[in-house]
Formats: sequence, structure tokens, C-alpha cells
Amino acid sequence: MAVVFAQTIVNGKNEGVNPFLVPTRDSNHELMPGVQNRDMGVKIGVNGVDNAILRFTNVRIPRNNMLTKYAEVDATGTYQSELAKPSQRFFAVTERLLSGRICIAGLCIGATRGCLYVAIKYAKQRMSIGPEGLSTVPIMNYQLQQNAIMPLMARMFALNVYYNFVRQAFKEQTLGWEIPSLCSSIKTMMSWNAERTATTTRERCGGMGFLSSSRFAEYLAVAHTGLTAEGDNRVLMHKITKDLILAVTKKGYVLPKPKLNVKAQIGTMDDVSSLELISDLFRFRVETLLAKLGAKTAELKKQGKSPYEVNMMGTSNLIQDLAMAYGERRMIDSCLDFLGGLDSAQDRKVMECVFRVAAIDCVKRDLSFYISEKAIKPQAGANLLIA
Repeated sequence: MAVVFAQTIVNGKNEGVNPFLVPTRDSNHELMPGVQNRDMGVKIGVNGVDNAILRFTNVRIPRNNMLTKYAEVDATGTYQSELAKPSQRFFAVTERLLSGRICIAGLCIGATRGCLYVAIKYAKQRMSIGPEGLSTVPIMNYQLQQNAIMPLMARMFALNVYYNFVRQAFKEQTLGWEIPSLCSSIKTMMSWNAERTATTTRERCGGMGFLSSSRFAEYLAVAHTGLTAEGDNRVLMHKITKDLILAVTKKGYVLPKPKLNVKAQIGTMDDVSSLELISDLFRFRVETLLAKLGAKTAELKKQGKSPYEVNMMGTSNLIQDLAMAYGERRMIDSCLDFLGGLDSAQDRKVMECVFRVAAIDCVKRDLSFYISEKAIKPQAGANLLIA
């Protein structure tokens, strides 16, 4: 039995994509009439998942095989749904993929940890040139190796805390519209970090990392599976931004505000590396990007651009940046909440250092934005050293 998403035409009107139960094999496990399938071939990894191609030719099913939680065709042949737009119905059905996105994020945590374990263990054992000219110093001691690996590990820990928050939010279902965005953002952020970690750690292990025994190939395949499965990452980022705009403009959602005046206060400081200040910077970035996207959208519409042209041709970069800013703002707030729940002062000190490394790495990546918006002065940017 397969769940098939198919265009649904009723009385000559296309009602969009709806889900149907379609038998593919009979009681003897033979293909049903009109059903063809074949294996998709060897993939670059994760070949234990037997993906296949299904083809249907004039296959008929009973009306009752339509999955009818959000729409149905009644006995008179009339299409009925409480959701007016086909796109609303489609997204309502595909929200059942949310739990899968959380699972993919968890899978990518494992792959990321595996990469980091192999790379750090190797770097602590692999000796290279010391001050006396002999191979006496582990390459993990080198700043080059640390700056390549440690920010990835810090981001993994920060994302793990965010992942735990999202998993609990999904269980409790109290955050309403934000649940799909949280599930989508943790999936995209975790899988991108897994891919980046697998690539970087493979490189930093040199020739050893190219051996199959290092398992980097498998970890990279897992990461790339995460980038695509349960929704392409870039498409999900588009939906995160779309839902955020809808929440702000139609549902009364108010963006969390920075505690300090970012330009007048943080923008004059030489040291902006504390988690509290970076949390304010992240909130400022979300606010600013949302305003920029609104202004750009209005400008393009005034020029006569269609909604399709605006979204797909004119504002894609802002859409992607805003979705990541939303996710990273949620991530750092989760980390601050996590620190507040630790009883041990020593544990708080260690984990605060870890989260600061992850947060500073984000700020450094977007430093041109913060400086151009006068949220960080150039000297403060220069002082953001990961050590």
C-alpha cells in the first residue's frame, strides 16, 4: 500500500494535490494491474533505504481511499474542504513530515559527533613539527586545527540544545504556528552543520580522512540525505520566512525585542562577545531583515512585479537570510535557557564558553551586516576572536 499525492480534478476543476491510499501489490505480493516499479539505482550513500520509482497507468481506486482529514469527495461527487486554498490543504497534509524533520536532525547530530570524534582523536595522536624540528607536537595543538574544528563542535552543542527544545515543543504542541518553523529550522541548520563538519574534518585529517575506515564518506552521505529528505533545505527556509511574515502581519505575533538599544548602546562597545549581547544582536538582525524584506517586496510590487517574480527572482537572498536569523535567534535563546537551568557554576562556565564560540562564529560570518547597520563598530568586530 502506498500513500500517493496526486493532482485531484473534480468536475473539471483542479483542487490541487491530495493524498490517496493506492494498493501496489496483491496478496501474493505481485504488482497490481497498471502499477510498475523499479529500483532507483545505487546512491552515493544510505543504500539501505530502498527508494524506488512507481508508475501508475489507468489505476482506479475507490473514492473512500482518499485520506480525508482536510478534504474529501462526497458520495455526490462534490469536493469539500474547510481550507479554501489548494496550497493550504497541501501544507496541512505535509505537516505530518514535521516529526520526520526532527528525526533527520537527530540523525545528523550522530553523524556530526562521529566526524568530530574521529577528527579530534586523530589530531591528538598525529604528531607534526615541533620547535626543535622533530615530529613531537600533536596537530590538535595548532591554531589552524583548532580554528577549523572547535567552532563546528561548539555549534553542534548549541544545536543539540536547540534540538532538545524543538523536540519538547513538538511534544507539548503549545507554540501554535511556530511548531512547523521550529521543526524546519532545526532540520536545515543541523544538516548543514553536519555537511560542513564532515567536509572540514575529512580535510583536516589529511590522507587518513580519505580512507574508508575513517567513515567520513558515510557521514557525508548522511549529511546530504539530511539536506534533501523531508523537504529541500532551501525550500524549507522559504516556508520559515513565509510563516514568520504571516504570523507578524496576520496573527499578532510580536518579535522578541533586544534588551538594549542596539545602535545607541551595543554599537558603541568595544567588546560585544557576551551571550546576552549577541542574543540582542540576533534579535536585531531578525527585525532588520524582516523590515528590509518588506521594503524590498513593496518596491518590486510597485514596479509591477508579480508575486512569483518577487519571491523567486527579487528577494531570495533576504528570504534565506531571515530564515537562518530566525533559527539562530531561537538557538541562542535556547542556550541561555539551558545555562539558567544548570546548578553547577563550573558546568555553566564551560558551557557558556562553548555557546559563546558558536555565537561569535555566527556574528563573524555576518559581520558586514552588523557593521553596515551600525550595530557593531569595526573595532568590536576586530575583537571577535575565537580562542
